[in-house]
Amino acid sequence: MEETDIQRIKGADNVRAHVPDFIRAHKQYVILVIVSLVSALTAMYAIDNLPRFFPGVSFLQVIAPVTPIISVILVEFLGFTSLHRMWTKRGVLLTTMKDRAYQHSLLYMSVGITLEFAVLTRVYLPTSWIDNVGQLLATPWLSFIPAMVTYTTVIRIIAGITFLAIGLTLFGRSVMTFGLDYLMYLFLYFPNESRVQQNAIYSVVRHPTYLSFIIICFGGALMWFSAYSFIFFAIVLIRWVYHIHFVEEKELVERFGESYQQYRQSVPAFVVRPRFLGQFFRFLWGKGSSSEN
Repeated sequence: MEETDIQRIKGADNVRAHVPDFIRAHKQYVILVIVSLVSALTAMYAIDNLPRFFPGVSFLQVIAPVTPIISVILVEFLGFTSLHRMWTKRGVLLTTMKDRAYQHSLLYMSVGITLEFAVLTRVYLPTSWIDNVGQLLATPWLSFIPAMVTYTTVIRIIAGITFLAIGLTLFGRSVMTFGLDYLMYLFLYFPNESRVQQNAIYSVVRHPTYLSFIIICFGGALMWFSAYSFIFFAIVLIRWVYHIHFVEEKELVERFGESYQQYRQSVPAFVVRPRFLGQFFRFLWGKGSSSEN
């Protein structure tokens, strides 16, 4: 991506201004993202197929039905811990690296978010199986009704693509609306420069960007409509629920106090209430109102 391309994204200039060695760091981030994505997808494939690679190891044959679940849990855990380090390492980085603290913290974010996209990609891929239990977990539930196989396959694919499109649109709209600096946690290291986002979408859900990940994952769950796919969805959902309650919103409560506590009680983190669906889709179409303070 050329320098002019980066500058077209809202908030990109602000991120660049706080990354002293931007040219070198940008190359590091790109390489790290590519390596993380390829490594995560390769690791999940390898773990999924360990029983097939080592047929003589009885233990692996016993756990064969759960190896796909283990692989997703492992990558989600690594993604969570990497992103979490932006918070836990902040004090040390600000003390030791000073003006380069944020630049270094973006390494953690690059890995953490990339691993999430690796899992989201994994959810849309077929899950291999080698025994009857694995076959049962991987088979779409409605396939057990032979007369409905043709219709349900089409419905599953359409539903999956629809939710994938909604999730990707929500993610892209969040970037364009709130800015790259806001979504790359600049406020963690430069709280005095943070902006209060007052877009109407925040009266619908508290975390629209994270909701985009969940919607994308739900699309994959619907596309396969199997026990495996919904277990993967549950893992992703648990990861982000834990993150917002015990990491990100802990920070926000400390910053904004009782006002944010009241906000948490009145607005869901991820669930769009039926009466707000119109407002949600207006945001997707770029018609939501916003302002910054």
